[in-house]
Amino acid sequence: GKLPDGYHQIKSLVLKIPLFDIIEIDEGKGIYLTERVREENNTVKKALDLFLKEINVKKEFSVKIIKNIPIGSGLGGGSSDAASVLKALNSIFGYPLSLEDLLNIGAEIGSDVPLFIREENLLLIENKGEKVMPIYVKDREFFIAVVFPGFRISTSRVYSLVDEYSYFNTSTDTVLDRLISNEDFLSYLKNDLEKFAIKLNPGLVKFKEELKGFNPDALVLSGSGSSYALFFKNPQSLFLLEKSLKNSPLQVFLFHVLGWEKIYRIDRQTKE
Repeated sequence: GKLPDGYHQIKSLVLKIPLFDIIEIDEGKGIYLTERVREENNTVKKALDLFLKEINVKKEFSVKIIKNIPIGSGLGGGSSDAASVLKALNSIFGYPLSLEDLLNIGAEIGSDVPLFIREENLLLIENKGEKVMPIYVKDREFFIAVVFPGFRISTSRVYSLVDEYSYFNTSTDTVLDRLISNEDFLSYLKNDLEKFAIKLNPGLVKFKEELKGFNPDALVLSGSGSSYALFFKNPQSLFLLEKSLKNSPLQVFLFHVLGWEKIYRIDRQTKE
């Protein structure tokens, strides 16, 4: 449902993966991106402005962003870049702000920013997304393929389709319970935003059907789309997927989860 300020109330488990943009901060003025992105420009500029205002410093910085995270993919590129800028500035100025201060500034920039300020990988986010709780459970080993179809989906447009009276039979609590009790959780993974993302872009249906052909143990839309995450218990299926999609226009990112804080990118498409 909707909160009084117009934001939607959410409850979600998030697993962060090692997929990064490259950010360079220097003295000067301006924000430069390898791709023209208004939304990203805004989140990074907000991070700069709010941080400097908080520490009461008037100074200009130039920020250069080399994009590796696809835009409009549901992988949190803009939010993670804003969080990274906040943490970098805090380091540059000798850590004048506490973690709590950074989380508060992050929540002003965007509801997904605080989760990227936290260092932990497995997190429970609630309310607008600004309530972030690290989850400490027994490590699991599995494999993830994240596949970006090449078309973008706007997070704000997906949420605009969510009626304030929508009822979600969320699986978050079930997944959390199974993680705590060390039971299989993959088959319970679900994303309630998927049906709204499909309304916005019906092409997701065909894309998902193609991915089902790789027989993942779980197949879940990432964020508000357009990427899907495929979860595998063994690496054979993962590398079969990589081989099959090698010459396709799809972007594929592969990860080996050895533990919640031990996640490694293993695809052979990594650019030098």
